[in-house]
Amino acid sequence: MDKRRIICLCTTYFQLITAIQMRRTLFSEDYFDIVITDGSNKAQQYSEKLREMKIFDEVFFVTRARDSQEGFSSIGSKISRFCNYFVKGSYVSYLKHPYDLFLSYSFYWYSFMLFNALEQDNHNIKVAKYEEGLISYYVDDHRFEYDYFLKIRKIKRFLHQPLMFDRHKDFYCFYPDFYEGNLNPVRIPAIDREDREFRDILCTMFDVDPDKLRYDKKFIYFASMLDTEIIPDKREEFGIVKDIVEIVGKENVMVKLHPRESDPQRFSELGVTIDENSDIPFEVVQLVRDFSDNVFITCLSGSVINFASVLPERTKTYLTYGMLPEKIEVIETFCNMYDKTIANMEKVTGSRDYIVLNSKEEMKKELEGYL
Repeated sequence: MDKRRIICLCTTYFQLITAIQMRRTLFSEDYFDIVITDGSNKAQQYSEKLREMKIFDEVFFVTRARDSQEGFSSIGSKISRFCNYFVKGSYVSYLKHPYDLFLSYSFYWYSFMLFNALEQDNHNIKVAKYEEGLISYYVDDHRFEYDYFLKIRKIKRFLHQPLMFDRHKDFYCFYPDFYEGNLNPVRIPAIDREDREFRDILCTMFDVDPDKLRYDKKFIYFASMLDTEIIPDKREEFGIVKDIVEIVGKENVMVKLHPRESDPQRFSELGVTIDENSDIPFEVVQLVRDFSDNVFITCLSGSVINFASVLPERTKTYLTYGMLPEKIEVIETFCNMYDKTIANMEKVTGSRDYIVLNSKEEMKKELEGYL
């Protein structure tokens, strides 16, 4: 059978970890190229390392894929973005071959633009989604009906161009039985913590030395992008971390920053320890270190649950999104996805170690029990 040519777009590190597992298993006999965007800190450095390791046939690192809507406010920039949506633009000049399958988790301007370029080279190209942790099993597939997607649909119809949505059939995931969406779930072979080759690949790529990892604080808080991307300037997550410090003491708290964090001093005034390994995906750290004596706390970080099924030890984990005082629509959407995920965590782990907190009083009662 002829080898397929596959190209995979990765905008986060967990997507990259999933892509490596797909490459090693489902697509080990195919040509498999990967596009890594500048959406996370040190993404270019890790891309260069991955290229040296020759896991994929080609590794492309792209900039500007991190640009937000605010980065395209002028008329000129909007015209440029439009042309690169619907015309094969300079952003994808790195493409060298026609591809048979386009893998993507994210649906935003760069994925639309990349699909358009790929479709021009192969009018029969297929599109598939792949998972980014358990939360992605409950992303609303009806989001294609939102205004942003409707505008894309109308323009593509007007230009007689195919829609990426119409080519989107399969969902590659680790737990097909949990998926409730409209796509066809395809099982990715499970990640095994005892798979030394897999662990070595990730440790080499992310420059992880297990002997140098220091997590000597009882409570580890995993910061999300709530205050910087979802509801900027509200400092809702900062307020939650402040509450944690008041309950357990700053000397007992470490904060792991999000890999996209642009302000590493965001929590410094609280006196907490900042994880010096924050740019390393925590899923990789969990593969080489036991955290059963720690307590995890987060508002909206999926890194505390993504590898729950492959770890023999359990870590008590508290989610604080129930404490958010402002329930705007986008937050409600996230909370609903997490509610569905947490409801299934016992099936995944066989434990009840994932608890949603709804008030400071509830958090105080829970956390003081560890002091």
